[in-house]
Amino acid sequence: EIKPDTPRVLHHCNMAHIGVGGKFSIQNFITGTVPGGEAMTLADGVGYKVPAGSVLVLQIHYVTTGKKERCRISVGFKFSQGRIDKHLRFHYIVDNRFAIPPGEPMHRVSASRVFAADSVGVGMFSHMHVRGRDMTFTAHYPGGKSEELLMIPNYSFDWQQAYRWKAGAKKFPKGTRVE
Repeated sequence: EIKPDTPRVLHHCNMAHIGVGGKFSIQNFITGTVPGGEAMTLADGVGYKVPAGSVLVLQIHYVTTGKKERCRISVGFKFSQGRIDKHLRFHYIVDNRFAIPPGEPMHRVSASRVFAADSVGVGMFSHMHVRGRDMTFTAHYPGGKSEELLMIPNYSFDWQQAYRWKAGAKKFPKGTRVE
C-alpha cells in the first residue's frame, strides 16, 4: 500500500523494481496509488515476485494547489505467509505516442495487447490523467468471439478505482487480444 499524508497534492505514485543502477520501467510495475484508489490486496496463494538484487523505486507525480505544500509518502508491504502458486503479472495496454489535434473536442486513442500465455484475470484499471472522458476494454478471443470487459462512460480523475473480478472467474486463453 502506498499512502500520501497529503493526498490532495498527489496525481499518482507508482512503485516498481529495478536492477541496481537501472531506470524506471513501467514493465516492472508492482503497485500504485491514485485519487480514490485503494491498496492492492491479493488472494491467498497469489504473490508478486520481486527479483533478487532489485531496488524498489517510486515514480511520483504531484499536482499544484496554488500554495506551498509538503507530502510524505509511506509504503507498506504484506509478505506471504504461505505457498505462492500463482505469480501476479501486470499487462499495460497503452499508447503514449498520440497527439490531439488543436481544437479537437473528442480525439480517439486506441491500444491493444496480445496475451502470450493462458492467463487468469484479476481486474482492470484505467488512468487517463485529466484529459480522458471515457474508455472501453474489449477482449477478442482466438476463436473470433469478442467480449466487453469494462466500460467507463464518465471517467473522473478524482475518483479512480480498480475493477476486480471474482477470483478465477475471468480466463484469457493464449492469443487473446485486449483492446
